[in-house]
Amino acid sequence: MNHTDGTVPDDYYAWLGELSRLRQAGRAEAGIYTGKPLNGYVKIGGSEVHAVDEGKRTKLGKVWSLAAGGMPLRGLLEVCRHMGLTSSSRGELSLNSLHLMLTNPFYAGMVRAGSGLVPGRHEALVSKASFDTVQRNLHARRKIS
Repeated sequence: MNHTDGTVPDDYYAWLGELSRLRQAGRAEAGIYTGKPLNGYVKIGGSEVHAVDEGKRTKLGKVWSLAAGGMPLRGLLEVCRHMGLTSSSRGELSLNSLHLMLTNPFYAGMVRAGSGLVPGRHEALVSKASFDTVQRNLHARRKIS
């Protein structure tokens, strides 16, 4: 929708929604993740860039290392619970939230923009190589199941 002539569209709320969507898309294309901080990240002040939660950096690094080494999800979940890692929103970490974390490219420094990925402005918690290894391991386990 392009309304440069100063007219207000018939469906003003649809227009506002489209404007908001375009703004969010532009921020994502600029590498800015606009959602709430993911597990292992914090939002500092009014900054749009998420910072690594130093209290969780080592623990999450261990989880990613074990996942890259091929440890099954249920074993990883037990390790997470033993270390006291929790979900960023719901308390105890679940198998599903662990899987979502391990498959989210945000942790490798990428942000979803449209149908692709762009480099994020945030610090990556894991290397791209480690992220890719974990994806291969998860995919291989899915084929076995």
